[in-house]
Amino acid sequence: MKTTISVDLDVVAQILADFRSAAKQPLTSEIIKIYMGNFVANTGIPAHRSWNAQFGKILSANRETLGLDNPTEENVTDDLGNMTTSSRWEFAS
Repeated sequence: MKTTISVDLDVVAQILADFRSAAKQPLTSEIIKIYMGNFVANTGIPAHRSWNAQFGKILSANRETLGLDNPTEENVTDDLGNMTTSSRWEFAS
């Protein structure tokens, strides 16, 4: 089973540039929604099999390149009305 995903960091960087220009700190779920077209919780799925968790790990692993810092967890609602959590990112100075 595949345990990693492939993400186009150039596309993610452009999404983040749009958030930065709007002076808005993005949630991982918001980035996923723009990147994929929707956001649906992976509740009950182990992190190593969760697409959302893998996406978050990619953001974290590339935080310096993407200019991200200090993620904090927040409760969010997915596109189907399910509650889950998502990291809110600050932009590094």
